[in-house]
Amino acid sequence: MAVYIRLFHARKDPNEDLDDWGFDGPVFGPYDWAHTTYAMHLKLGRKDGTLHELFVDEDMLYYGGAWYGDWSVFSDLSEDAAPSVYDKEKAVIPERLPETPEKSGEECPDLSGDHVACLMEFINRVGRGNGQEYVRDVYFCDADEGCIPDAYIGDDLLADIREKFSYPLWAMAEKAAVESGINASELEVVIDPSYEDRTTFLVRLRDTGRELYYDSAKAWHFRFDGREDFNAFLREV
Repeated sequence: MAVYIRLFHARKDPNEDLDDWGFDGPVFGPYDWAHTTYAMHLKLGRKDGTLHELFVDEDMLYYGGAWYGDWSVFSDLSEDAAPSVYDKEKAVIPERLPETPEKSGEECPDLSGDHVACLMEFINRVGRGNGQEYVRDVYFCDADEGCIPDAYIGDDLLADIREKFSYPLWAMAEKAAVESGINASELEVVIDPSYEDRTTFLVRLRDTGRELYYDSAKAWHFRFDGREDFNAFLREV
C-alpha cells in the first residue's frame, strides 16, 4: 500500500506565535514506507531505492523555508492533493544566528581588521568554550586530526561538523551586516554537513533567497596554515 505525507500548519519563522492556523504545505509521495528516528529524522522510501528525508527543527518539520507544526501520513490521495516534487536542498535546515540570552544583540567589536580575532570573540559570545582554544584546536589542527579533533566530538558528528563551518560564516555575516547597516537576522546561513564528502555552505538573504556566498569543502580539509591563511578565507567570506 502506497503512503503519502502532507505538511501543514506552517509558519515562516519558527519563533512565531500563531494566532490562527498556519498555512498548508506540500504533499509528497507515493512511498512504500516511512520511518522516523528519535522523533527528529523522517525517512520516506520506495522499493526502487528512492529515499527522501525531512528533519525536525524547533519541534517542527522543516521544508522549503517554512516550519510545519503538523504533518500527516495517509494512503488515500484526494483529487485536490497533487503530490509535489521533493527537493533535497529545500530539506536542509538553515543555520540561524546563535544567541545567548544575556549577550544577544551585541555587535562584533572593532578588532583592527583581524577577522580571526573577531571570530574568537564571536565564539566566546555565542559558542561553547574558549574562542581562542577552539580556533587553535579546530582550524589550526594537524591534517591527521580528521574532521573534528577528538576533544570536540560529541554525540552527533554531523552537528559538530555543522558547528565547525557555522562559526566563521556567522561571525563574518554578522560583521558584514553591522558594516552595511542591515540586521543580521535578515541573513541566513545554510550548511549541508558531510563526513564522507564535501560539506556545502552558503550565506543568503532570508526573504529573497539571493545567495551572497557559496562554497564547499571536505570537513577534514577545512583547516588553515596559520592566522594569515585563515584571515584570507574570512575576508573572502
